[in-house]
Amino acid sequence: MARTSYAARIRSRIAELEGVIKAAEAELNDLRIAERVIESLGPDDDLESAPYPRSAKSRTVADLIADILTAHGPLESRDIFEKAKAVHDTTPNTVSTTLSRMKDQGLVVLQGRHWGLINKDNILNDPALMLRTEEDVIADWEAQMADVNKKAATP
Repeated sequence: MARTSYAARIRSRIAELEGVIKAAEAELNDLRIAERVIESLGPDDDLESAPYPRSAKSRTVADLIADILTAHGPLESRDIFEKAKAVHDTTPNTVSTTLSRMKDQGLVVLQGRHWGLINKDNILNDPALMLRTEEDVIADWEAQMADVNKKAATP
């Protein structure tokens, strides 16, 4: 039985490793191309880095506005637009119209120039909240706005 020499085994292993290296270099090149494409899409292409949650279902501007108001509290419409524009191709008119429709549906409230979210889940799940008058909601809203202004004034 013929035995393979050490030199032949080493040459065989070198050839095997060179093949692995070529495959790894090809994969590395593909990954670099993919990385450049993803970076060209901007910072919001990654679900974890997105400023507002995204779901598999189709997102509407109203969903986005609700996410923004949930994350930031009461905001002026121009601030809502700026935050929405960062993640969705929209216009100030679309945001304004959507806010008005959301107000008509009882989803948001306008106090002065600030829009705020009314959490209907809380209202529906808490019988005490179902009995609240519009004046109660506005009083709570004003207290929340005072807290927002206080935080904004704190350096």
